[in-house]
Amino acid sequence: MKDETARALRLVVLHNILIQQTDKDHPLSIRDLLERLAEYGTPCSQATLYEDLKLLDDTTLRINKVRDGHKIRYYGPGGIFTRGELRILFDAVQACGFIPEKETNSLIHKISIQNESLGSAEMENAIIHFNRRKHTNHEIFANVECCAKAILEEKQVSFVYFHLDFHAQPQPDYEKPVTVDPLYLIFHSDQFYLIAYSADRQAIRHYRLDRMMSASTCETHRSEDAERHVGNVDRYLSRIFNMYGGHEEAVTLEFTANALGAVYDKFGESAAVEQIDDTHGRLTHTVEISGTFFSWVVQFGGEMKITAPQAVKEEFKAYLEKVLK
Repeated sequence: MKDETARALRLVVLHNILIQQTDKDHPLSIRDLLERLAEYGTPCSQATLYEDLKLLDDTTLRINKVRDGHKIRYYGPGGIFTRGELRILFDAVQACGFIPEKETNSLIHKISIQNESLGSAEMENAIIHFNRRKHTNHEIFANVECCAKAILEEKQVSFVYFHLDFHAQPQPDYEKPVTVDPLYLIFHSDQFYLIAYSADRQAIRHYRLDRMMSASTCETHRSEDAERHVGNVDRYLSRIFNMYGGHEEAVTLEFTANALGAVYDKFGESAAVEQIDDTHGRLTHTVEISGTFFSWVVQFGGEMKITAPQAVKEEFKAYLEKVLK
């Protein structure tokens, strides 16, 4: 029994060494593995190590071999994530402006630990801090957890909603906490939003999670009015996050090839784009006419124009004249 316990412990240590301290760029020889096992208080003979490696390879761990001269070196799978996957995860967390700097570093470290690989530790140490526009609401993770729990349990959520004053200090938007029926959590354009039904407004509203304080899940269940909006959120999301705030019109746009990528990004890669010539295209699409739509057209600096209908062209002209004033 004692020998079995010792071998079980040695197998766990060997498993961890291979996962945490090896990858294809850092393989270890038999001598290296024997030394590491001895350092952890689980020494064994070379013959026993070969048996342990075969057992792990046959059961729980894919062990790779590489020849280095006359030696054979061994390495494990390199953790849960590949280096490419880790890079995406690290950069995604870095890019999220709503996550404060302290919480960003903590989350990246937790992902690195979860991966349990040599490469993840190296990548964490070499992380580039490229997003300097981090918000400072340290309740963000608690807000996400609270809203997610409320959505799962179909209950209302309450929170203090605030804005920042000229000194970047939080000021409540309302005299009392906001209570709404949560429907969805949406990430869009570097912000995390709660999409919810507001009984006070009798409408769907959206709230930034980094502008919430003291969020809590209520005992009151989601209302029947809110239930009617479940599954109908796509149109609302299109209004809020794409071209929102006005009446719908089928608008024809003409644009240069330089703006083509932005057209696909905005309307989807299935948009019926018509090629006019080698450098120009045309698209007719239904949008909601608003300042948001007009400002989107303006950003292309003359490489996009509205060609129909005439009424929208006149609205666009009036919008530009107002901006000039």
